[in-house]
Amino acid sequence: MLLDDAVYGYLIHIRSNGFSEDTVKLYTFNLKILQGFLGNREMETISMTVLESFFLYLREVYHKKMGHPEEPLSFATMRNFWKSTRSLFRWSKDERVLKERPGLELKRPRNNPKIIMPLEEHEVRALFKNVELS
Repeated sequence: MLLDDAVYGYLIHIRSNGFSEDTVKLYTFNLKILQGFLGNREMETISMTVLESFFLYLREVYHKKMGHPEEPLSFATMRNFWKSTRSLFRWSKDERVLKERPGLELKRPRNNPKIIMPLEEHEVRALFKNVELS
């Protein structure tokens, strides 16, 4: 089965199983990005390495193409891509579109929180000085 056909069938599946409209919209968007990256290839040709390449693209290239060169995708966005991609491949295995599930070993993206710099002592003193006591 071609990727486009699998995505179409999967989206029908999640709609018919009562997924929220927001989830359907999010998965539709995410899977369109996946389709754009992979092209309309046979599902059987999508390996773990291909999926890892997609996530590398999301992490290092996609945000720049969208006009945000200094702002990589957030952890939450990367996790949403991970969930929608794994879910598509789980459905494909359950529906016997695939014999193996390449996304099974795909690790959840790591959270890279922004480093918060602590205030200097003089900045803390200035804050306390400006606080009104009631």
